[in-house]
Amino acid sequence: MSIEKKQNITLVVCSLVIIFSIIGIWCLTFYVAYNIHSKPMPTAIQFVRTKTSTATLTFTPTQTRTLTPTTTNTVTSTKTVTPTLTNTPVSTNTQTVTPSPTQKKIVAFTPTEKGPCDCYKKSMTCLGDFDNDHERAQTCYNYCISKGIRSAVERLDRDKDGLVCEE
Repeated sequence: MSIEKKQNITLVVCSLVIIFSIIGIWCLTFYVAYNIHSKPMPTAIQFVRTKTSTATLTFTPTQTRTLTPTTTNTVTSTKTVTPTLTNTPVSTNTQTVTPSPTQKKIVAFTPTEKGPCDCYKKSMTCLGDFDNDHERAQTCYNYCISKGIRSAVERLDRDKDGLVCEE
């Protein structure tokens, strides 16, 4: 192959490398731009100083000598060891656990004491259940809390200070 053809092939290959590099940078730019606009911006920006280097491609026509490869026939012997499989019995202790049936005890709770309000109501509100009567709401709240039933009266004390219907 002549030197001129080699130079032309080298020029085409280098041109393709440059074109694909430009396409890669272009794709990376759009990827970064998309991710910057689709994610929240950071509150602090840190600048990092980096060093970059650029490479310049130059063509210098030079003649090179090509050596003709030679072949040498070499014979080597390799010993191959093939492992054999033997069956050796191994005893293992295996414990089998058989689950026993369990019984569930269901206990129904029926309130026996009549209090100032129904602590088992789903959720109480100041306006809906007490017509903004602060004293009745506070009495109900204290009673339910003393019984350990917090779920019904949680909405009466929004700021969790023990005083109900404060607005």
